Formats: sequence, structure tokens, C-alpha cells
Amino acid sequence: MQRFSKSLIVFDWDGTLMDSLSLIIASFKQAAEKVGLPIPTDTRVRPLIGLGLPEAIRAAFGDLKLTAAELDVFRSNYSDTYVKASKTQQLFPGVDELLDMLSAQGFELAVATGKSRAGLERALDQSGLRQYFRYSRCADEALSKPHPKMLNEILALSKVEPKNAMMIGDTCFDLDMAKKAEISSVAVSYGAHPAGQLEASDPAYIASSIADLKQWLCENCYYGI
Repeated sequence: MQRFSKSLIVFDWDGTLMDSLSLIIASFKQAAEKVGLPIPTDTRVRPLIGLGLPEAIRAAFGDLKLTAAELDVFRSNYSDTYVKASKTQQLFPGVDELLDMLSAQGFELAVATGKSRAGLERALDQSGLRQYFRYSRCADEALSKPHPKMLNEILALSKVEPKNAMMIGDTCFDLDMAKKAEISSVAVSYGAHPAGQLEASDPAYIASSIADLKQWLCENCYYGI
């Protein structure tokens, strides 16, 4: 069995650490209604989670050019919905224990997310997870997944070679970004994309829960350079 020597583990946020997919879908649909667009179905929006907002809008509605004001409706609608729902939003069970374990073993941890910087900062504060993550990159300060710029910048900041890093995420966008950055990846199947779709991006493993992910990392990934 192959074991992985790593010093940096990069996590996606929504659908990987935070159980926020239903909130994102509802917010996206509400924003579409507000700007007069056809309201997409849940099954249309869910596969787009993980993309940057402009990329998700294009994927949902085709080659549509929104005004700056209309794009702000999508951003502000999500922000308002997020704040209202923050008390009911939950980390997936076991996230704290997983991050505690990895930190204790010496791994540096990072976040690469389709969120905006403001959205990630709010999520880090509200979740209580800020202490775990030394590095982060967001879609509005790099390029949307699956472009590798977010990961490339995290690697440069951390001074970690691609061979010593791993990406963990719930979408093919995460896994394909990792492949382009030449780092290994692990998928989780409890988020936006199902296991059958994730398999096509050739992750080292597909975890069905945080507990499953923790066990796999314990058995197959160790701190090393």
C-alpha cells in the first residue's frame, strides 16, 4: 500500500469542512429571482458549487453578462443569507478532531476556496477554525478552480514542493486543480459531487465521511518532507 509523505494539507471549505451546500443553493436561487433570471433547480446549482461566483453564473445561465449591480446582488444575497443562517450552519461532525490531529502531527494546513476573501474571513471567525489555517486563497484574489493559481500561490507562500502537498475537496474542480498543480488529492463524497463523478479525476482516495477521511489519513499519510 502506498503511503504519502506530506507537510502541507490544503482543504476546500464548503461541502468539505462546512455543511453549507443547502445555504449556497438557496442563496443562488434567491439572487437569480431578484435580478430577473430564470430560477435554476437545486440539481442545476449543486454541481457548480466550488467555482468562483462569476464562473458559476456563466455555467448556470450561459454566456450571460451581468451588470456590476446585478453581480453585487448575488454577492450581497449570499452574505445576508449566510449571516442570518450562521447559527444553524454546522461543521461536518468530526472536523475539529481531524484538524486537531493533523496540527498535532505537524502538518501545515491551508484553505483553497471558491468563496470570496470576505466570505472566508467571516466563515473562519464564525466556525472557530481560524487557528488551524496558516495559508488561504480565495477565488476573488486568484482564479477560480480548476485553475491551479490558488494552490500555486499557497505552495509559494509555504515554500512546500508540490510532492509534499495534498488537496482535499468535495468537487472535481478541487481535484482537477490539484492535478494541474501537480499535487496529490483526496476526495470526499458527502459534498457537492458524487463519488462516481469524483472518480474520473483520479483522487488517491474517496472518503465517505470525516471519520473515514481521518482514518485514511492516519493510515496512509504521515508528516515528512
